[in-house]
Amino acid sequence: IIKKIITRNFKMPSTPADMPLLFIFATAMLSLVNSQYIGLSLRALLSKNLKFIALYFLIVETIDSREKMNNLLKMGLLSALAVFIDALIQYFITHTDLLHNYPPFKFRFEDYDDGRFFTYSRGYPTGPFPFPNDLAAWLLIIIPTALFVSLFDLKNRIFKYQLLFFSVIGFYIFVLSKVRSAWAGFIVSLASLIFFLKKVVAIILIIAIVLISVCFIKSPYLVFGFSSMQDRTVMWSTAMKIFKEHPIIGNGINTFFNKYKYMREDRWKGEKGSYAHNCYLQMMADLGILGLAAFLWFIITVIGSALANLRIIKDRFYYSLTLGLTSGIIAFLFHSFFDTNLYSLNLTTLFWISAGLLSALTVIARSKTTT
Repeated sequence: IIKKIITRNFKMPSTPADMPLLFIFATAMLSLVNSQYIGLSLRALLSKNLKFIALYFLIVETIDSREKMNNLLKMGLLSALAVFIDALIQYFITHTDLLHNYPPFKFRFEDYDDGRFFTYSRGYPTGPFPFPNDLAAWLLIIIPTALFVSLFDLKNRIFKYQLLFFSVIGFYIFVLSKVRSAWAGFIVSLASLIFFLKKVVAIILIIAIVLISVCFIKSPYLVFGFSSMQDRTVMWSTAMKIFKEHPIIGNGINTFFNKYKYMREDRWKGEKGSYAHNCYLQMMADLGILGLAAFLWFIITVIGSALANLRIIKDRFYYSLTLGLTSGIIAFLFHSFFDTNLYSLNLTTLFWISAGLLSALTVIARSKTTT
């Protein structure tokens, strides 16, 4: 903002998603009409909705060359490496996260063997996140981005294998997090891009199968958790009740948590709010059908432009990075159907940066193609 004021250049970069973003902001403003918590809604409109749209344009405008793209990726890898180290130390050594003092997420279960019951307590790594679901969602974007750049682009064999090893370590942590919906997102993203993956998909699947098989041989509990869908079913039905109050323009941005407190039908009614653990249902409740449609329009535009871009990109670096980010975003968004990714500050920030980077790649690649 300061740079634009000094240079008096207030023109925003043009991207394929300009119109959907305008509708995202417009529907958020329209939802204020029904908000019972106008202060919360206004704050979210500026500090979340508008901020993330600005972040998207900031990435597109700033990352306009290969050198800047490389620098951003290097810093991203260093950040990811810090999270990897933190998660592994938390899980194997200290049993507490070094950055926020989070303990591993624990559960208990019983097993029957030789006529005797055994009770186990096993933790899931969370790293610098409060829950393993958040760590898995973060990994869904990080792993494909690093993996595809390693497999498709790098000519430096030493760094290529280092990056591949980095991806395997990230995948190992992903396995330890044991999040079923994240696994589903990972598989869906690979399936949706299989035409572009071609032979590389075999390599990815072999790595995945070997790692999963090793974990299953050791213990099936290492691969999938046992969280019940019952809680989510209750949350989703309550979210639908909230949505039906104002289905077109919603109940107001950032009102779901408070609305849930009074719409729930259990002993916590009037005392505890909650998220829907389905970002799209929560978005419908807050912003209505129009708000959800605007967001889906944005997603389809960004991903559709990237896939169309893959057909014309000749630069292997841009191709691999576009493929990795697209795969990661698809997996992240699928996982968001079962969790709170788009309403977690850390994760939604990563999503908007990734979406901006994907659009920046589209703009750069097309400009190189036309020139």
